[in-house]
Amino acid sequence: MFNKRAANTAVVFGLILVVVLVVIIYFAASGNLGNLLGRSNSTSTTPTTFSTTAALETSPILVGHSSNIIFTYFNPFDQSLSANVTLEVFNPTYITATDPSKLVSMPADMSTAASGEFNVTCVGSSSSTSTFALSFQNFWQNATTSVETYPYDSTPLQVLPLNVSAGFLSIVANPITIETQLSSANEQAPLHVAIGPAVYNGEPFIGSTKGLIPELVLSISNSTGGIASANVSYNLNTYSFSKGSTLTLTLKNVNLALLSGGGFSIEVAATNVGKPTQNLVNVDAYYNYEYSFDGPEITCQ
Repeated sequence: MFNKRAANTAVVFGLILVVVLVVIIYFAASGNLGNLLGRSNSTSTTPTTFSTTAALETSPILVGHSSNIIFTYFNPFDQSLSANVTLEVFNPTYITATDPSKLVSMPADMSTAASGEFNVTCVGSSSSTSTFALSFQNFWQNATTSVETYPYDSTPLQVLPLNVSAGFLSIVANPITIETQLSSANEQAPLHVAIGPAVYNGEPFIGSTKGLIPELVLSISNSTGGIASANVSYNLNTYSFSKGSTLTLTLKNVNLALLSGGGFSIEVAATNVGKPTQNLVNVDAYYNYEYSFDGPEITCQ
């Protein structure tokens, strides 16, 4: 009787073990074993800034077989983007890219990262590094600040804070106040504008197009009459704003390398108006942007 009971118990435990193994195998095959064990299988989180990354789907790759490089991107900007993305493999004799250049559409205000695939094939036993190059066309970015003028011994207005739309450039243009005296000549004060690349996970291309802003538009609302004139010194030249209710100036092919020392200053000449005035300054940057970043190591065997 004892041996029969023991045998029945062994059968029950055996069945339980089989069920447990089936469950583990199922979750492992479906990629949810981490959830079964009480932890997430995913190690990535949604980025908060613009980002592009790349990772090899399987490694190593058998000779004569293919695998995908997963290109992941996240665009939090309020502009949709079209990026020309090119994959370069540095050992093309043994590793080839099926379709190395693609146009990738990145929606505005993305809530989660998205991805695409670049296929690579191993034709010989070797390894290689890889690089991704990205090119964006006609990006627009705005920074709004203010110039406030107020007569001597009067109460100034509240200076407006700098407001900058997100983009590939870092734009700083802190607001200024200019105190004037009704009995004296106009006084000048600089509005300093600093512009530089806001590099994310890439590096700007090396070449003739590195760091060039095709068009930079500067404008000052002068409807209050608080601004008499304005000019900018850039690349050993002085450029004057146009006259009118809105002062404007357009600079072509602005070289970021010439701004790396802290940007440039708008010399503002205020008028002696009898009350505080608030003049908005808009810095509109229209530009192309290019950068590259290292892709994964590819190993064929």
